[in-house]
Amino acid sequence: MQRERVGLSKTALGWNANTGASALNLALILGASTVYLLGFDMFGGNWHPNPLDKPKQTIYDRMMKNFKIVAQQLPKVFPDCKVFNVTNDSKLEIFPKIGFNEFWSNRNESIK
Repeated sequence: MQRERVGLSKTALGWNANTGASALNLALILGASTVYLLGFDMFGGNWHPNPLDKPKQTIYDRMMKNFKIVAQQLPKVFPDCKVFNVTNDSKLEIFPKIGFNEFWSNRNESIK
């Protein structure tokens, strides 16, 4: 599949400087109407206990800049789709946030 450097597309994967944004674009291309982002706190940390190279905050700043473009294009490219950031704390402010408890409570209710 072709890649676009920045933004959303229906025919190519928008890279947007991170695999998460690319996965978001792929989910929308494949027909997801709602996408829930997990693990997008953008604080510059790393979940690995001993990372070889600690990521620099500038990397996360670039990701957030490109996510703003994704959010701006979302209603134009995928007008009936929604994106939520599942988090209790995140610097990524451009998508509506849902706390972990609310997210899992809604999932458990839909299973019953």
